[in-house]
Amino acid sequence: MTNAEISNAAKSIVAWGIYGLLTGAALLFAPDPTLQLLGFETTSEHWILVVALMLMGLGFYYTVLGLTDVKQFFVISTIGRTTFFLATSVFIVIGKAPIGMLLFGLIDLLTAAWTAVAMHFDKKASRIAT
Repeated sequence: MTNAEISNAAKSIVAWGIYGLLTGAALLFAPDPTLQLLGFETTSEHWILVVALMLMGLGFYYTVLGLTDVKQFFVISTIGRTTFFLATSVFIVIGKAPIGMLLFGLIDLLTAAWTAVAMHFDKKASRIAT
């Protein structure tokens, strides 16, 4: 693999990073339309700006760690994103969050599965190539 190439797992991490950056930007620059689209009540409180900045920070980390192919992070992030899906599902079931929050959880679950499968195939391909 040359410096210009990154693994398939890394591509999935970069994709989540871009998702985090874009979603964070939407919450930062257009919080009410974004919240309404997801079934949340609009807010004039500052917490949404904090969430937006944190999400953009995570998006930045994911993008950089994906582009630099930090494989240890891939495993940890897969566990974290799966846990996030489970937590959002529980919040919805117990009535603490609107159904729109499921979209966030599903994106995390699907991208975690993408990363896990890609790591498997990347490992298999590296054994064949050597």
